[in-house]
Formats: sequence, C-alpha cells, structure tokens
Amino acid sequence: VKNSMQSYDYPLELEHQIISALTACNAEAAITSMRQVFRQNDGVVGEMRQYLMMDLAGTIIKAASVVGNPTLAADIRLADISAGGDEPQLEAHAKEFCERLAAERQDTTQHKRLIKKVREYVDAEYANPDLNVSRIGEQFSMTPAYLSSLFRDETGLSLLGYINTCRVKQAK
Repeated sequence: VKNSMQSYDYPLELEHQIISALTACNAEAAITSMRQVFRQNDGVVGEMRQYLMMDLAGTIIKAASVVGNPTLAADIRLADISAGGDEPQLEAHAKEFCERLAAERQDTTQHKRLIKKVREYVDAEYANPDLNVSRIGEQFSMTPAYLSSLFRDETGLSLLGYINTCRVKQAK
C-alpha cells in the first residue's frame, strides 16, 4: 500500500504502563494504554500491523511472567494473532488476564486463611490421640489429600509433620 507506514511506534513507557496495569488487575487501564498504541499506529497495515499485534500480545505474556504465572496468558495464540488478530481480541485477552489474576489472588488469600484456621485447630487439639489428617479434613469439609496439599503449598510442611511437631514440642 502506497502510504502505509513501514514501521510502528510502541514506546517502552507504554509497554510498562500496560504491564503495570495488568499486574494490578486493572484491565481498563491496560486497554486504555493499548488503545493509545493502536491510535499512534493507525496507518500501520499489513505485516507491520501483525508485528505490532504480536508485540502487544508479548506484553501480556511478559505480565504473566512478572506475576510468576505464565499460564495466565496461556490462551494467547501468537499464530492466530499474527494471522490477523485484531484489537478486540487483544483487549479480550487483557481483560481475561486480569480476571484470572484477581481470582488467583483471591484463592491464595482464602487458602492462607484456611491454613491459619487449620494451624489453630491443630494447636488446640494436638493432645487428642485421635487427631490425624483425616479428622482435620472432616473438620474442614475437605478431603485429607487436598487439605494436605494446600497445607504443604502454603507452609512447606506436611500436615502430619506439623501435627507431630506440635506433639513433640509439648512433650519437651
């Protein structure tokens, strides 16, 4: 195309704004910054437009890396974007990223509260000879395996190990 731009403008400052907005779960701010990039590159078409779209998709992937969870951007298919992905598609990815990150953070907070309650329960009941992982699972309406897994993920200790540690401390 005769007057099409042969390059695009995607300032590092805007990329940082988008990453910051995404990692703060602020989809609206991320999309606003993305739209600013689109406006700045309104005349970019063809292959250069595809490169720009891939750069923006890469920014979402970088944000996933920043928060330590690459799976948050797992739905982004660079092949689809390079084959004609459009602005609404990238905006949808940004919104979905923020929703997933917010849900993940909420789950983490809930797990921390649960594990705190489990520790308090064990601290209060460790002297009961019938206290075991199964009984604690029943107390918290969870399977013993799942509760043990959450406990280990949160504390780095096995639940049974924690019970035994409490008992040994008391015996000393």
